[in-house]
Amino acid sequence: MRTSSRPFALVCLLVAGACNAFGADDAGDGKSMPHGTDGGGAAGDAAGSDAGDAGGGDAGLTTTATIRCGTIACPASTKCCLPLDQGDAGCIDRNAVCGNGFAELLCSSPSACQPNEACCVASQRNSGQTAFDIERSFCVAASACPDQNLQRSLCDLGMSAQCPNRACKPYVHDVDDTMQDLPLNPTGYATCQ
Repeated sequence: MRTSSRPFALVCLLVAGACNAFGADDAGDGKSMPHGTDGGGAAGDAAGSDAGDAGGGDAGLTTTATIRCGTIACPASTKCCLPLDQGDAGCIDRNAVCGNGFAELLCSSPSACQPNEACCVASQRNSGQTAFDIERSFCVAASACPDQNLQRSLCDLGMSAQCPNRACKPYVHDVDDTMQDLPLNPTGYATCQ
């Protein structure tokens, strides 16, 4: 008999750093999630990783914070592969590459970054032209992530100290350069506004 691992995922969300890469059926739906192999569809080849190219200041990362990855949490020592259209979210090695069709999140708030860094998120219009999808997030100096259309600083809801002179609010929509205001996928994230 197979049991759901949802309680494990919930504990992972509540206890920062207590989780390592998730195994099969963490979403409780009987599906496996990516773990740096081609089997799950989100992970890939560790060669040619561009994690450092994204401005990721993760050298010597020592935080025990977690990265929100859709409805699961990844340890900050990994990265989140978030499906843009279909598939399961999963945690993979920071040196691996998320496959095509997956966003790559190295943080979901500054708590997964070094001190004095922001967790910068970039979004893009989805293939159906009906919403914006989170495309990637990375840790950079706060000044290197100016608030602009489709680029925001992620934060932990309720943690006003992460947003000097602003508030941390749910990230539910965004605006592009043509001033088109569309909903954001997935929900559950928050930005300094």
